[in-house]
Amino acid sequence: MIHNTFIHQDNEHIRSVGHQFCRDDGTAMTHATINTLKTRFAGSWVPTMTVCGVGTRPQFRRQGTVRMMLDDLLHSARENGWYVSLLHPFSFSYYRKFGYERVSDTIIADMPMTALDFQPRYSDLVQLEEADHPEDLIKVYAAFNQKRNLSFERYSVSQFKKDKSCTYLYYNEAGDCTGYVITQIENHYDGINRMVSDNLHVHEIVYLDRDALMHLLAFLRMFEGELKTVRFHDIGMTPEVDLCFRHYMDTRYDIHPDIMARILHTEAMLRANTYPTERGLFTLRVEDYLPDVAGTFRVEYENGKCEVERLDNECAKADLTVGPTALAKLLYGTDAFNAALASYLDGVKMENDALDFFRAFPKRINGLYEHF
Repeated sequence: MIHNTFIHQDNEHIRSVGHQFCRDDGTAMTHATINTLKTRFAGSWVPTMTVCGVGTRPQFRRQGTVRMMLDDLLHSARENGWYVSLLHPFSFSYYRKFGYERVSDTIIADMPMTALDFQPRYSDLVQLEEADHPEDLIKVYAAFNQKRNLSFERYSVSQFKKDKSCTYLYYNEAGDCTGYVITQIENHYDGINRMVSDNLHVHEIVYLDRDALMHLLAFLRMFEGELKTVRFHDIGMTPEVDLCFRHYMDTRYDIHPDIMARILHTEAMLRANTYPTERGLFTLRVEDYLPDVAGTFRVEYENGKCEVERLDNECAKADLTVGPTALAKLLYGTDAFNAALASYLDGVKMENDALDFFRAFPKRINGLYEHF
């Protein structure tokens, strides 16, 4: 069996490499695209491997080629400098075998346009093509995603443009750009004399404070009369939007379990975390087959800084012991975990309440507007 690789893109922001397993005669069996880029974790940027487009031709399935490919990639994490891996799973149970676990859901919210009537209409937004400083878009997104795990780094205005969409920027009274919204109109011709409303699609809504969010929602009301319904494509990473809604009986939510994460370097992720000002101390043991993930780690923190020590004695007493799937959920803060709740996760053993650990890894917002 032959393992081929070929580079799609390689620059300072992203490295995209195709992987292909072939028979000895060169016939392609399994393929995937592996991207190396930066994603948000607890306010830091961490080098990340995203796994995309995994597929095996039908006649070569059930032969373990995907397993071989993923094992090769996971064992090359140190060589490639990856701290974590992300993917959209076709099967959660399948990728759990490799240590991946669900850390983010996509939540779609549909409602009639009239459900936004809690805000007066507001029209004073600037369309991207007319903006004096289009780079404001990059700045406001960077500030927005600083507290939202998983988000990709964006470095070009072109990354905000979607097919047939429009981007509008909000500037507050001080003249600062503090939010934007990306919309797309969906309608159809009735075959006689008019366009019929289907939806106002809200692909992205980004804000730095409540003032910006409320003005963005008020701007959506400017589409009243043209469109009857509005669809927010993902409020999973913007829970503040849901807090503003009022007409819940008119709102439909569709929850789609989505992104899985796999920790590839425990010590690096512990160091990348943003810690509380209070003093804390915990010892974490991770059981895993990847050497950079497994081990016992003593973490002491205070005033937002930490010291991480990898203990030589694997028998050292730990506050909690976890496997790779639980590790991903706990570090990314997918829920407001405590000792009682964490004990329900697979592979978790609690020796005490581990209050300092759970204080250091509180519930955080996880989400991603891109589909990679």
